[in-house]
Amino acid sequence: MYNALNKTIPIIGVAKKPFSGNSEYLIEVILSKSRHPLYVTSIGISLESAAKKVQTMAGKYRIPDLLNYLE
Repeated sequence: MYNALNKTIPIIGVAKKPFSGNSEYLIEVILSKSRHPLYVTSIGISLESAAKKVQTMAGKYRIPDLLNYLE
């Protein structure tokens, strides 16, 4: 997707479980009062910046509200 967008728009991935073998490309983020982290990956933006953006998203539960609307 990043290449299809001519590398102009950063892509941030958020998952409930890490993919095997990509631990060096992700950051764990804990939202709200959840005991379980989300796993954030990114391209076109630093991993730290992407994680901070996800961490500031609103939501009562583990998954930010905005991401729940995308289902």
